[in-house]
Amino acid sequence: MANLFGDARWRRTDDSVWLYNCPEHKDLNLIYGRIYTVGEGYQFSDTNQQISNLKVKPSETQRLRWKRVAIRKFADELTALLKANIPEGRSMALIPMPPSKTSSHPDYDDRLLKVAQAVETALSTVRCWPVLECIVDRESLHSGSTQRTVQEVYRSIGINETIFSNRNEDEIFCLLDDVLTSGASFSAARNKLLERFPGKKVSGIFWAKAEQPAIDDW
Repeated sequence: MANLFGDARWRRTDDSVWLYNCPEHKDLNLIYGRIYTVGEGYQFSDTNQQISNLKVKPSETQRLRWKRVAIRKFADELTALLKANIPEGRSMALIPMPPSKTSSHPDYDDRLLKVAQAVETALSTVRCWPVLECIVDRESLHSGSTQRTVQEVYRSIGINETIFSNRNEDEIFCLLDDVLTSGASFSAARNKLLERFPGKKVSGIFWAKAEQPAIDDW
């Protein structure tokens, strides 16, 4: 087994990272804390376990307590990161990545919203700003057989105009997601924000980055 880490060790994406749908990632300040190993089960690593728990569907009532634990852990690790790194005198708008289902769908999952709300409660310098919403249901990446595209995700995202009215352009804009895979979701959401805020810097924070298992693990 690869020497994977359980505790978050936050880092920026660099030359060692290739994101098919976000090749300019090194200029965009994308931060991730863990490694999620693609194709392996929850037993493979602590991170695979946490991500599996975090993505439990709302209909899986017997597993929801583990989902709540993962949400809390994600929020605690993110809170520690932001408490130490938001510049003095600045504040952040933490923008949850929209889920793959609309709010009326039975599988609508607000896990990232709950993480952002928990961080907002813990830090006065962070505001949860769920300005992006899913307007068209699409298959979630972890349940699908094909990799999503920027265009597909972009078409499924809309701006919540009521929430948008409560904007503060002086804040740091940071998109929040659980797993960074190809960069499609981030790029689509960033493009949607840039339509309203041309030239605005939009960063991203991810609990984990997806990687294929090392050859030694095959």
